[in-house]
Amino acid sequence: MNLFEDMMLTYTDIDLDIVKLREEVDTLDDDSLVDEVGSLRYNIEGKESERIEHIVFKNYSNEDLEEEERQFLKDIYVIYYAEFAILVDMEEDEEED
Repeated sequence: MNLFEDMMLTYTDIDLDIVKLREEVDTLDDDSLVDEVGSLRYNIEGKESERIEHIVFKNYSNEDLEEEERQFLKDIYVIYYAEFAILVDMEEDEEED
């Protein structure tokens, strides 16, 4: 039985969810955005977590965020809170015997 059998999810549903989240994150000032995403960094690994940490400390030092840093935090927020995602499973080439 497919878990999503009764759910007719469309690209429009996904897009509407992302648009809603983008509108939501656009209302946040820098301090609120840093607080929101700063708490997420513990759930994220690798370079992205390090970059978030750098931006958080920059903000706590009362330095202005660059537009690229602000956009990065907004993107992390949207990706993290998105209700739906499209996963692509690439079919691996079968090795011939």
